[in-house]
Amino acid sequence: AVLVALLVIAQPIFAHTLTAPESVQAAGDGSYETIATFTVGPGSVRLAAANIMGTENSGVNEVMIDFFCTMEYPEGDEIDFHVWGDLVNPQVGAMVGVQVFDCDGIEYWVEIEVVPPPRGAQNETWGAIKTRYR
Repeated sequence: AVLVALLVIAQPIFAHTLTAPESVQAAGDGSYETIATFTVGPGSVRLAAANIMGTENSGVNEVMIDFFCTMEYPEGDEIDFHVWGDLVNPQVGAMVGVQVFDCDGIEYWVEIEVVPPPRGAQNETWGAIKTRYR
């Protein structure tokens, strides 16, 4: 039992985290924005790359960031990834993913659901509103 405990303690612990809200609601025009945060620790980390990608309706063009493993980020650093877009069809939601790779080959992933704007929040002309209620 002591040997098992020592083996567990000897295992490296990768506790860096990538967090973001589970969902974000689009504004009436279909636009949205939020932030995904990579928190370093315990220990430091060198980053290889990051990607931001979305489903077809997300309006997000894939963004690829290459960190080249050149900079070491110390424990406690927070690296923000800004996620924003415009729903192609504001009546339908979408998904956006943020992916970060460290230089040890470990992948961190988070998904954000983009919720369509509430009904009635879409921009309408006064004539369209009058026609609907006649």
